[in-house]
Amino acid sequence: MVAARTVETVLGNDTNVPNTAPVITNAIAMTATAAAIMLSANAKGGRLKVEITNEGANTVYVGFTAGVTATGATKGIPVANGATKTLELGDGVDLYGICASTESATLQLVES
Repeated sequence: MVAARTVETVLGNDTNVPNTAPVITNAIAMTATAAAIMLSANAKGGRLKVEITNEGANTVYVGFTAGVTATGATKGIPVANGATKTLELGDGVDLYGICASTESATLQLVES
């Protein structure tokens, strides 16, 4: 059973939750390419979640393998332009991103 999250947990006063500063990765450029790029090459140790903000004009698709695509059966999780998506994933999980073949975007990642 997962313990209920409290205001103290959110504020970092819960002794079961590490109180470490988030790591911000500035401006990951996603260019028009047929291959996904690794977004988590320098993952923060002890990471619990990643917040992805799409600062570009086009949708980015994120996934957990280099085979993630913008369409079809291996289509990733969409992060629309101007949107933020938070994923709970540990530091041992890789994260990849891709745009449609003629599009590009810029992402910002915050790992905590």
